[in-house]
Amino acid sequence: MVLAVPVETGAAECECDSLKPFAFFRPIPDWLRAERRGWQGCPSIAVAPRTGRLWVAWMVSEKTEDESNAVLVATSEDGGRNWSEPLFAVDCPGPLRTLDPGLWTDPDGKVWLFWGQTYSFWDGRCGLWTSQAEDPDDPKTAWGAPRRLCDGYMKNKPTLLANGDWLFPVEFMPEDRPREGEMKVLRDNVGPHAHPELGGGERVMSVYRSRDKGS
Repeated sequence: MVLAVPVETGAAECECDSLKPFAFFRPIPDWLRAERRGWQGCPSIAVAPRTGRLWVAWMVSEKTEDESNAVLVATSEDGGRNWSEPLFAVDCPGPLRTLDPGLWTDPDGKVWLFWGQTYSFWDGRCGLWTSQAEDPDDPKTAWGAPRRLCDGYMKNKPTLLANGDWLFPVEFMPEDRPREGEMKVLRDNVGPHAHPELGGGERVMSVYRSRDKGS
């Protein structure tokens, strides 16, 4: 599995560039607080192995699923009976979107956060990114520098094979996605037909294999 070189995270660096890591905002911006969230969905959950601490991530927006979507992360220490306020948001200034977050506890007990990020609603390429919690049993844990794994995004957790390989189910929107007419395309060259160098063979569900634990 080929991984992009990690880069430092910062809001200024990621402005209007979906190929750079988006910022982790702590505390979350005011517009992402509960009283202003008009839409949310696509949740994912993982369990820290030592204490059973739960981690949850989900998509939010003020109105609907659009180019302003962001990802929030919260935690519970009592089996989900009570939850923290969102601890941080994965977001970026400008018409940039994070989508379909996923949380996964790997065989070594590390908790991974995955998300897709794209320019506008869909830029014809997107990108699957990840960050790992340094100590998933600690609610104040630091998270590692984000890494871009590949084009596309992921809606399900990786699968562990008996031989130790990891499979990443990566989705890529087809060019003829029915929602095309509903998109708010902000530039003439941005949309489902952008990046024609990505052939039809990539615009399907793909499976990426890692034989080195995703490193």
